[in-house]
Amino acid sequence: FSEMSFETDEELIFIGKEKLFVFDLNKKSISTAINENSLKGYKIDNLKSIGEILYASHDNGLIEIPKSMIIKETEESKMIFYDYNELLNSNVPRGFVDIEKIDSLFYVTNQQSGLSVYNNNFNSFVKKFTYNGDSKNSLATSTPTKLMFIENERVLYIGSIGSGLFKYYLDDNTFTNLNIEDGMLSNNVYDFLESSDRLFFQSGSGINYIENELIKNITLEDGLNPISFHTESLHSVNAEIIISGDESLQLFSLNSIESFDDKFEINAFNVVGIDELNKKTILPIDNKVINIDYKTKTVLFDLFSDNNYKSNQLKYFVEKGDGKEVVENGYNNQIQLSGLPYYGSSLNFYAINGNGVKSSNSLELSIYNAPPWWLRIESIVGYIILLIALITFFVKYREKKTKERMEGERKSKELEEAKELQNSLLPKVLPVVDGFDISTYLKPATEIGGDYYDFFYKKGEYFYAICGDATGHGVISGIMVSVTKAGLNGVPMSEPSNILGQLNRIVKRVNFGRLRMSLSVAKFDKNAVELSSAAMPPTYFFSSKSKKVEEVLVPNLPLGGIEGEKFDGVKKEFKPGDVMVMISDGLPELPNPSNDLLDYEKVQKCITDNAEKSANEIKDALVYLSDDWASGVMNPDDITIVVIKKAA
Repeated sequence: FSEMSFETDEELIFIGKEKLFVFDLNKKSISTAINENSLKGYKIDNLKSIGEILYASHDNGLIEIPKSMIIKETEESKMIFYDYNELLNSNVPRGFVDIEKIDSLFYVTNQQSGLSVYNNNFNSFVKKFTYNGDSKNSLATSTPTKLMFIENERVLYIGSIGSGLFKYYLDDNTFTNLNIEDGMLSNNVYDFLESSDRLFFQSGSGINYIENELIKNITLEDGLNPISFHTESLHSVNAEIIISGDESLQLFSLNSIESFDDKFEINAFNVVGIDELNKKTILPIDNKVINIDYKTKTVLFDLFSDNNYKSNQLKYFVEKGDGKEVVENGYNNQIQLSGLPYYGSSLNFYAINGNGVKSSNSLELSIYNAPPWWLRIESIVGYIILLIALITFFVKYREKKTKERMEGERKSKELEEAKELQNSLLPKVLPVVDGFDISTYLKPATEIGGDYYDFFYKKGEYFYAICGDATGHGVISGIMVSVTKAGLNGVPMSEPSNILGQLNRIVKRVNFGRLRMSLSVAKFDKNAVELSSAAMPPTYFFSSKSKKVEEVLVPNLPLGGIEGEKFDGVKKEFKPGDVMVMISDGLPELPNPSNDLLDYEKVQKCITDNAEKSANEIKDALVYLSDDWASGVMNPDDITIVVIKKAA
C-alpha cells in the first residue's frame, strides 16, 4: 500500500498503481474506479488533480481521466492516453513528477526531459527549458521536481535535486535561484506548501519557509524529529502544518513560528595580520585601534557570537567608512580585508541571524595603516621642493619648445587647409531623390583621408552613388581622391563598368606610382541597381522580400593598375524596402584594444538586424557598432559608409 500513489480532491482520495481506487471520505468506503484492463496494463506511478481532470503518470506517458468518469456521473466521459513514441510522438512527457497549469499552459517536470511546457493538451508541445549558460534567462538545472505557482506574485517556484529552488517570473521570462548560500538546509527540494503569507518547502533534514524575502528553517533545534519524509510531506489543516514521513506524523501551529526574542551579540576572538610572505601575526587592539604598517597586506578578523540557537545561520557583515560600503561575508565568521588605505580607516562589524534579526551590538574598530617612508608627509614636502627646482630648470626648456610649437602650428595650419580642400570634394548636402532614403558617414584616420563618396543625380535621367578608398591616407591619398573626383565630373554617365574603365585610364596616365584607387559605382534605375567595383569591399544588399542580406563582391582590380582592364558588373532588383550598403575596408578592419578586427561577419549581422529601419538608423547602428568595438582606439584607416534605401 505504501508503494501506491495518492491524490486528494475535497471529499475523495485517489489511489493508484495497477488499478485506480477512490476512497470516499463521507461514505468511509473504498471502491475500484478503473481496473487494469482499462489502464492498458500501465502501472500508475504518480497522480495529479487539476480542476475536473485527474492525471495519472506511467513509465511511457500519462493518462487524462475525467473525474466524472471516476465517480460514475456519466458514461460519455473517456480517458485520453498520451503515449510516448520516439518516432511519432517524441514530445509527449514520459510520465511526470509534477504538473502545474497556468492559464492554458501545462508546466510538466519529469526525470527524462526536465521542465517542459504544453498548450491545452500534451500533444501541443511549446518548449523545453534548457540551460544556455545564462542563469538569468534560462533554467540552470536538469533535475526539476515539484512546482508551485503563486498567483499574486506571478511566479512559478521550481524545486530541483542538487540546484536549490528556482523562481520563474512569468511576466518577463527570467529566473532567480535560492540555495544553501541563501539559508536553505539543502539544495534538494521535494515538496511545497503555500500557507498564509509564507511558502514552505521541504529540503534536506528539515523544513524551509520564505518570510519577508528571508529563508528561515524548522530543524531539530525547533523540535522537528528526523524522519524519512514522504514525497508529499507538507500538509495544511486550518492554522496547523502536518509533516508526514515513514516513521511518524508531526504537527506544529503557524503561531509557534512567529517572531520571538532572539537577541545576541558578537565579539572578536583575535585579529591577525598577514604580510606578503603569508606570515601571520596577532594584532593587539588598543582602545579600539589596531596599528599596522604597509608590510601587512591582509587583516583577518575572527568573530564569534553568544547566539547558541541556529548559530550556523548567522551572516556576518562589515561596514567601511561610516557605512558608505557594506561587505557581506556570508556564514563565514572569519572576515579578511585587504588593500586598506593608508592612515586611518573605520570599520563596523555586525551579524544578522536566520530570522533577520541584527546583533544587538556592533564591533567598532579603527585601523591605522602607516605608509612607507617614501609616501609619508615629510617625504611629500621634499618632493615639492624638488619639484620647484625642476620647474625652474624647465622654464628655459619651455622657451625652446615654444619655438618648435610655433613651427608645428604652421604645419598644422597647412594640413588644415588641405583638409578643408578635401572636404570640399565631398557633397555639401545629400541629394533629394524621389523614392530613395540616403545616409552617409566618413571618419578619416588622419587630417587628410583617402576615402571618398559622391552622388551624381539629374532628375528624370540618372542617379549614381560612388564610394571609394585610395591606398593609405594622408596628402598623397587626398591628391588621388581629387583626381578621381575630377575624372568623374569629366566622363559621361553610362554603365558603371564603362565609367570605371574610363577612370582607370585617367588615373593610370597621371601615374601615381604604386598608389591605387578602389572605387564602387552604383547606378539606380526604377526597380534595379547596377553595380561595378574596382577592388572595394563587398556591397551589402537587403531584400525586403526574402528578409536576407546578400554580400556582393565584384572581383576587379583597383584603378591605376592595368590600363586596358575590363571591369565586370552585376545587376540586382531594387524594390521598395530594399537596402544597399557600401563601405570602405576601414570598418571591417577596425581593431579593438586587444587588436582583434571587427570583421565582415559582424558588419553583415548589424545590417541584417537593422535593415528594416531608415537609412539614417542603419548608418547610426553601424557607427555605434564601430565605436563600441574600438572602445576608444583610434581608427588606423578611414571609415566610409553609404546607405541607400528604396522608399516603401
